[in-house]
Amino acid sequence: MAKIGLDRIIFIAVSIVLIALLISFGESKKEKEPVTTTEVSTTIVTTTAPVVTTEASTATTAPSASETAVTEVAEVKPVERRTPNVHFFVPECERVDESYFDDVVFVGDSVSLRLTYFNMANDCFGDAVFLTSGSLGVTNSQWGLYEPKAVHPSYQGQKVTVADGIQKCGKKKVYLMLGINDMAYYTRPDLFAQFKSLTDSILEKSPDVTFYIQSVTPMTGDKNGTTNDEINEYNALISQYCCQKGWYFIDVASVLRDENGLLPREYCSDADGMGIHFTDSACEVWRDYLYTHVPPEAVEKTTQAATTTSTTAKATATTTKKS
Repeated sequence: MAKIGLDRIIFIAVSIVLIALLISFGESKKEKEPVTTTEVSTTIVTTTAPVVTTEASTATTAPSASETAVTEVAEVKPVERRTPNVHFFVPECERVDESYFDDVVFVGDSVSLRLTYFNMANDCFGDAVFLTSGSLGVTNSQWGLYEPKAVHPSYQGQKVTVADGIQKCGKKKVYLMLGINDMAYYTRPDLFAQFKSLTDSILEKSPDVTFYIQSVTPMTGDKNGTTNDEINEYNALISQYCCQKGWYFIDVASVLRDENGLLPREYCSDADGMGIHFTDSACEVWRDYLYTHVPPEAVEKTTQAATTTSTTAKATATTTKKS
C-alpha cells in the first residue's frame, strides 16, 4: 500500500511538471508571433488616397469587416464626380435686357399657355417662341403627331411635337415646364423616366440647345388626384437631374407659393376649380423672376452677341454712307 501511494504521488508530481512546461512553451511561442493587427489597419488607411489619417491608423485592433469593405471599395473603384455647371440652380442677378429672350423657346402646358397670352398682351419676352398647349405633359408630348388624343402645340400655324417644334424654330435656350398633367397617372419614378426620355428626344434633334428647366408651380390645395407634396418631390428629382447633366434649374415655384406651400388665391384664376392657373399678377411675378434669374455666362454671351451685332450694324452703316 505504501508503495502504491508513493507511485501515485510521483505520477502526480511528474504530470504537474509536464503541464507547467507545456504552458510555458505556449506562452513563449505566442510572444514570438508577429502582431499583424496594427499593420493591417495601417495598410488599409494609407493605401486609400483620399483618406486623411485618423484614429484608425493608430488603432491596435483591425477595422471591422464592414469598415474594411468600404475602404477597399473606395480604393479599387473610386467615385467619379461630374463637374456640372456650378450655376445649375440659377441665383438672382441684375435684371437682363429683353433681347436675352430672343433665343428662348418656352415649352409648357396650360400654365405656360397663360404666360403665352400674357406675352401677347404685353410683348415682354422679345422674339421668344412659345410651344405651349393645354393638357400637355412630359408623356403625351412624345406621342405621334396624329394620335387621336394628342394635344401638341403649334408652330407657325401647324401642329408639331415638342422635339420637332424646337428643331424648327431654331432657338437655343429651352425653357421647359411640364409634369403637372402627368402626376395623377404615373408614379414619380415613371414620370421622371418620361422626363428623361423627352429631354433625350429633344437633344437627339437639337443637340446644341441648352435646357433651362422651370420648377412645376404649386396648386391652391391638393386637387385632381395630385398633391403639392408630389409636386415638390418631382421638382427635387428634376433639379437633381439638372445638376447631374449640367443644365439650369429655374425655381419659379419659389416665388409663387405662400407660407403653407400653396399657390396664393390672388395668383390663381381658378382657385375654386383646378387651382393651378394664373392671373395677370402671377404672370408678372413669373416674368420678373425670369428676368432676374439668368446664368451669368448666359448674360455674358447675350452681351457679346449684342455688341457684335451693334458693331456690324455700325460698320455697314459707315460703308453705305461712304459709297
